[in-house]
Amino acid sequence: KEVLYIEKKFEDQLALSCGPINFAYRVDRVDRMADGTIMILDYKTGSNDPMPKKIQEIELLELSRTNILDKVVSFQIPLYFNYLDKTFKDQPISAAYYNLRTLEIDKFPDHKMNFERAQINAAFLRPLDFIMCEILDRQTPFFDAPQR
Repeated sequence: KEVLYIEKKFEDQLALSCGPINFAYRVDRVDRMADGTIMILDYKTGSNDPMPKKIQEIELLELSRTNILDKVVSFQIPLYFNYLDKTFKDQPISAAYYNLRTLEIDKFPDHKMNFERAQINAAFLRPLDFIMCEILDRQTPFFDAPQR
């Protein structure tokens, strides 16, 4: 229905257990859909799917670097969703990857998900908190990520 932003930078701060962390997002596009949903679109040209796995799997995830890499895959879409949740509190929200090769839209959350916004945010903020605290902990050694 309406293009709200193209190539827009947003800034946000998340309160994590290791302290507040600032994030900057440069989003490809934000639209107001015909049904009133505010949707962030991120254009993808590759063939791999960076979409996180099911919310139920994320909620029950045993936190480790490998498990987070396998199940969360990327925090990009959940962070966009979290930002929209704060910014457009009283409107429906969605985030999606738009594959420029296949012209398919991969929505988050998808139409099969029946979760409250707070539950979705909490599910992804828990592994994000784990990773950020490890990154900032000088005592935690770094190692190469497993190859995908």
